Amino acid sequence: MQDTAAWREKALLQYPWLLGWKTDVLFLLLPNLFAFALYMALISRPFALDSLTQLIILLYAGNVFHQGATWFHYVDKRNYQYYFATTERTIKYAVIPPLILLLSLVVGYFYWQIVFVVYMIWTVPHFVQQNVGILLLYHNHGQNEAIVPRQLEAKSQQIAGLFFSMLAVDRLFLHGTAIAPFFMALIAVVFCALLVSVTAYLFQLLSQVKKGAYINVPALLFWLASIMFFLPFAYVSKDPNISIIIPSLLHWIQYIALNYVLVKRKYAAEERKADLPSAKPMLFFLVFCSVILCLQFGPWMAFNTYFADKINIWISAFLGLGMVHYWIDGLIWKFRDPFIRSNTLPFIVRPKPTT
Repeated sequence: MQDTAAWREKALLQYPWLLGWKTDVLFLLLPNLFAFALYMALISRPFALDSLTQLIILLYAGNVFHQGATWFHYVDKRNYQYYFATTERTIKYAVIPPLILLLSLVVGYFYWQIVFVVYMIWTVPHFVQQNVGILLLYHNHGQNEAIVPRQLEAKSQQIAGLFFSMLAVDRLFLHGTAIAPFFMALIAVVFCALLVSVTAYLFQLLSQVKKGAYINVPALLFWLASIMFFLPFAYVSKDPNISIIIPSLLHWIQYIALNYVLVKRKYAAEERKADLPSAKPMLFFLVFCSVILCLQFGPWMAFNTYFADKINIWISAFLGLGMVHYWIDGLIWKFRDPFIRSNTLPFIVRPKPTT
């Protein structure tokens, strides 16, 4: 047994999974393949709806369900008490969110396309930041893991997201226009920056390995998946609704999986169950997210059916609620905050064994 432990300590490749190898593979590493398979299935029109309608419904349903996981944090008594303990936090958690929604509705009433552009500009960094955060959770500091400097690791993912998003903008909106050549020149500059950041990342990783550190294989795989995260957005379709569906699905699956694991672990203890209005945390979590979905999906169907000429209002509401989710997410997963760190992180990242 001691020989096995010593061998593992010296192994070049190690596999310290974040949530468990099955969960990581299914929900953090492979959803991109699942999302692509689902996209291909939907465009074959298995139901009596055209493919675009099916994709938009999927986009809507998945988006709102994962927003429900965000709102779920508010029903935890400890979270709620912290969120509203001071005027500053009350403004951040309860005043700014409805203001974002109200501004989206006002602007969208006159020109919803402006709201859509702002939403898409915010979507890319939101997706990237989730990947950056998950990758940070994978690392095992003080365990002789080869860990690239935090800033370089984040920059490589951010530049990759920018590069593929710019390709998508060119193909979806600018291709063939007078400014397309200038935009492509800018894309070339960003591509060079991406090559530099990826090369620097790998160089840093290998230099630490040469000094005796091990490679965290799940972390490396997740970094690679993050670098390629927006590739489908750039190349799948000339329709932005369809192009964004694959990375969106990947993002939602990751997010729901993280929250599912958080709820399962956090409320396993009886004293934590008392923080929720239900003694069955997992069932309550799923029902809560489903209710949020119904509260949005029902009015959306009604607008489509009875108020099609006013659909811009509901589109703006949908986009505004999405941006509210972006804002709140930046607060409830901010691990620099001592309360958030102590009340969330231990239930996602299990304590590392001491040797």
